[in-house]
Amino acid sequence: MLIVSLLILNSGCITVECEPTEAADTEDSSIPTPSQDWGSGTENESTTPEETEEEEEEEPSTESEPTPEPTPEPVDYLFNDDASLLYVQVWKDEDAWGSGFAHNHVMRSSNWEGVVTYMEDDLSSCNFDFVVPVNDLIVDEDVMREYVGYSDTINQSDRAEIRSHMLDSNQLDAENHPYISFVSASCSLDSSAKLRVTGDFTLVGTTREVDLVMDFMIDGNMFYARGRFDFNHSDFNLTPYSALNGFIRNDEPLNIHFDMVGSAL
Repeated sequence: MLIVSLLILNSGCITVECEPTEAADTEDSSIPTPSQDWGSGTENESTTPEETEEEEEEEPSTESEPTPEPTPEPVDYLFNDDASLLYVQVWKDEDAWGSGFAHNHVMRSSNWEGVVTYMEDDLSSCNFDFVVPVNDLIVDEDVMREYVGYSDTINQSDRAEIRSHMLDSNQLDAENHPYISFVSASCSLDSSAKLRVTGDFTLVGTTREVDLVMDFMIDGNMFYARGRFDFNHSDFNLTPYSALNGFIRNDEPLNIHFDMVGSAL
């Protein structure tokens, strides 16, 4: 279950309907960017010629039957928010009369987990299974707004109000739909060696088949994946948030971004 930045943020700040949970008040000054570490591990480093020669000298000279190569098996990789980044961007409608009073938003997923099963020689064994708890989405952290290139910040009181609208019954409806999920059905490699994962993405009780296309790399016991998934509110029977009779409102598109690394179980 991926998703991937999996949220619906609200541009308006009208009334605070509920207090934010602890997750909404938590701001982490460090943002995981595992794709920067691609290829930096040492697990796959080759030995030097000198090391190879020394190893060969120590090996016994007696001949024996070759040991059969073990049969490759799929590997399960565990992902979570400790080392991975999953967030969504929601955009204000620039055509709304009050767009100058509204904000673009970013929400980071926390306390989520996912498992990827993968074997290079058998893509039929490939499987992605991710779950994101809606109530643990973190709204408009200063560090995330800077990370995505927004030039302004939002104070804690307004964040709480935005979060309240986001979780309301006419948006993410967290009370009745506490999780966002992605479960894959198939995997394939495209001509540019990107991994295409097709599966069911469930948001606010509506499930749609989607394609997630990602750059990926396996380095020793680590599986890296990075990509973006765009969709509209209407794809999941949602209406972009609006207030004051449309004076301020969100635009249709949402962008889910993920930069993740999982370790072999």
